[in-house]
Amino acid sequence: VATTVYSIDVRRGLMVLSVGTSESYIAVGRYYNVEVNGVNVGQIQIADAQPSNVIAHILPKSDMSAISAGTNVRLIPFVTKR
Repeated sequence: VATTVYSIDVRRGLMVLSVGTSESYIAVGRYYNVEVNGVNVGQIQIADAQPSNVIAHILPKSDMSAISAGTNVRLIPFVTKR
C-alpha cells in the first residue's frame, strides 16, 4: 500500500497517513511494516481510521528517523504472534 505521511510525532509515537478506510485492506487494529525506499524502518498499528486518512501507533523498536511530513512510504500488512 503506497501512502504519504501527513504528520509524525515520534516522541508520542503517532503517525497520520493519507490512506483510509476507502481501501478495503485498511482497518483499525491491523498491523503494517513501514518501508521507505524499499527499507523496512518499523511497524505501526492502526488506531483510528477515517475514509481518507488514518492515525497509527508507532510500535517499539521502530526507527522512523527517515520519515517526516510528506514522505512517501509503503505499508505491508502482517499478523502479530500471540
